[in-house]
Amino acid sequence: LAIMVLLLVGLASLAGALIPQSATHDEYVQLYGTIVTVILSVTGLTNVFSSWWFLAMIAYLMVSMTVCSIRRLPSILQIAKQNSILFEQIEYEKSQYYHLFTLQHKGALTAESVRDSFAEVLRKSRYKVTNRLSRNGTHYIAAGKGRAGLFGPFLVHLSLLVIIIGAAWTAVKSYSYFLNIAVGQSLPLPGTPYSVYLHDFLVKYYEGTDRPSEYTSVLSLTENDRPLGDGKLTVNKPLTVAGMSFYQMTYNPTVSDVTITITGQHSGEKFGEFKLPIGQETYIEKLGLSIKPVDLLPDFALTSDGVAVSRTAIFRNPAVLLDISIADKTEVSKWVFQSSSEFHIPAAGGYIYGLKDYTTRTISGIKVIRDRAIPLVYTGFFLLTAGTFLSCYVFHRRVWAMVVSSGEQIQLSVAGKCDRNVLDFQSEVNKCIGRISSLDRESPL
Repeated sequence: LAIMVLLLVGLASLAGALIPQSATHDEYVQLYGTIVTVILSVTGLTNVFSSWWFLAMIAYLMVSMTVCSIRRLPSILQIAKQNSILFEQIEYEKSQYYHLFTLQHKGALTAESVRDSFAEVLRKSRYKVTNRLSRNGTHYIAAGKGRAGLFGPFLVHLSLLVIIIGAAWTAVKSYSYFLNIAVGQSLPLPGTPYSVYLHDFLVKYYEGTDRPSEYTSVLSLTENDRPLGDGKLTVNKPLTVAGMSFYQMTYNPTVSDVTITITGQHSGEKFGEFKLPIGQETYIEKLGLSIKPVDLLPDFALTSDGVAVSRTAIFRNPAVLLDISIADKTEVSKWVFQSSSEFHIPAAGGYIYGLKDYTTRTISGIKVIRDRAIPLVYTGFFLLTAGTFLSCYVFHRRVWAMVVSSGEQIQLSVAGKCDRNVLDFQSEVNKCIGRISSLDRESPL
């Protein structure tokens, strides 16, 4: 059942990655249509990671892994502490690995010295001799290595629990806000006692192009007018102040107001210059006009469909769209350019309009995040890496040896056990046995 639930969590996460999350109803209707939008809303696929069924599956996995880990831990500890001796020949013969080797008595060569020599060979192969015993003329050793590998699966389970707890903490307690702020502007961070002030914004371009290579915000953070810290942040180089992390996301050059000239269409009389804020309607009483600058495009161009767009963010061919209401309530919209052209004369109501100047400011888009669970999540991924490494590359290996004198011969029985990579284990023990074969000239049986 746990494997099935894990599979469902993976599929739900995939759905959450493919389907935009927490969008508006109109956005979903535009993307998928009304019927599909209703289905997505009812099933909770518009907020997968906070839906009750997703959280229920995560809770089940946490409980399952916790119970499994608690049940397995005592047996793992028991195996890790085990240093028992194999006393009977039949126990050696039934082991996963078994080898019988015979040496001849020669000089000072004894069963005990063979046992000690084999223990030294194992030690040089990074085995730890955990028990050494002599009884009734028979000499025994028990050795092992790679006990840490026993804890690999346990660490993997523990890491997943830590990551899930960290993710849940993030979902419930983290703070996230997208801040659009202009140079010289101070804005509060909703839900906190903090305010952000943007001192400066710098843009660097690739040489010979109008493509930005780097943009930097210089800001400071205050709490009730008390300075907490300041610094610079660029893309991929966030700034952290008082536990709040600031990430540079976007920037948008905008125009706050435009200066419009108005001239008589037939008389050529200049009626003056008028500074008009973008998005606000201004009534000019002496001319009987209401003018609202709707938008300004820095590099005006028309698409093949006749739609006005800006080719770049550089002010090469600025044009402002004016909504003009004349005294008789006639409303017209005119694009007015800074550069004059005989092919385009923006005239309405008996006047000709021109764009003389504009005031620009840059809006910096900054993602503000406070997530105290990040260290916990990082700890979980560290444990996951360690557990995976131990599970895949560290194998618990145990070796037992019994050395007994029999007439003119010394008989060495070796048994071994390894849960994984058995062939490599057998080769390793064979090499250890081979290193003591020089104690005499006899060949192994």
